[in-house]
Amino acid sequence: MKVGLLLQENPTACAETIVEWLAEEATPMRLDLACALLVGLWTPTSRACFPTAEVLTRLVRLRPSRRTEPDAEYSYALAMSRVADARNGSAETTAVARRELDLAARRGTGDPVLDQNLFGLRARLVPSSGASVDEFRAYAVSGNDPVLFVLQRSGTHEDIAKVVGLSEAGSTLTVRYHKLVPTLSNLVCVDAIEAGLLTSLLEKEHRSRIFSVEYVDDGTPFKVTAPYPKSSPNEPR
Repeated sequence: MKVGLLLQENPTACAETIVEWLAEEATPMRLDLACALLVGLWTPTSRACFPTAEVLTRLVRLRPSRRTEPDAEYSYALAMSRVADARNGSAETTAVARRELDLAARRGTGDPVLDQNLFGLRARLVPSSGASVDEFRAYAVSGNDPVLFVLQRSGTHEDIAKVVGLSEAGSTLTVRYHKLVPTLSNLVCVDAIEAGLLTSLLEKEHRSRIFSVEYVDDGTPFKVTAPYPKSSPNEPR
């Protein structure tokens, strides 16, 4: 109710007012409500001005450094997507919003359905997102174990996920994986599979016949489809 009264009192400074209200007590609930209000304010058809770099930077600083609640995480990412997609935004605010949207994807929301939505937002608005081939690696597992490959962070050698299934249907490859770190973002798993497995180990095998990849988390409803990753941005498929 308080933020509603503040907006009535300051109709020309809505974004600043919302951020001020959040700054009073930056809880996950307030973050969710504040970002939901900003999403409604920053619609493409709205006449409201998009945030200045100062307002956006303050909102970024108010977001807790660790993952909070799924709804709060998704509302924050959605607010950033509005700024990243704005035609009347500045280059500075667009860059900040795209960076934050990518970071939000790497954190994940903790909800597989919201993570699916977040995957689509990042793919559309941050086309250069994802991991470099040096960030993750994959190694094959032999024997009767259903695990085919294990994905790990190159720098720390931490095992983060295992690939438990690879199947083809037409020009689509389905990759089923299981997270070894339960709190890990599904989008990090997708990045690791793309960088550590598909572009590093399997691209030559799939190059002529596979054009899309379906990523399926074996333990949650998370399932998304994307074009087969390219080892070089300028290399045609």
